[in-house]
Amino acid sequence: MNKADYCFVCGKENPIGLKVDIQVEEGKAWFYFYPKKEYEGWEGIVHGGIISSLLDEAMVWACKYYGVDVVTGELKVRYVSPFYLKYEKVFVEGRIIKHKGPLFLGEGEVLTEDRIVIARAWSKMVKK
Repeated sequence: MNKADYCFVCGKENPIGLKVDIQVEEGKAWFYFYPKKEYEGWEGIVHGGIISSLLDEAMVWACKYYGVDVVTGELKVRYVSPFYLKYEKVFVEGRIIKHKGPLFLGEGEVLTEDRIVIARAWSKMVKK
């Protein structure tokens, strides 16, 4: 069993997980997310906790490009527009904007297919 098999966002063995398929390249990680009614907060809108989890995961995985595993020390999310369940899929990307020693700074965003920004995030992550 892989150490991330039960990760809520990327784990393929987690029966209630999101099971996203993450791609890593050149200091960034990205994936598509397909919302379901089960992820609803307010009627017809994806819960903010799901959005922040997606952003956190993208930035953590962006560190894999540098060959390190990290934990998030700080996460700041700016919700820009509602994530309506009517969107069939969204694009999530996390990037490393700076790293020195064990500290990695990331930024990320969630976008609709029409490039509407749903949320932006910034994180401080530390090598495990």
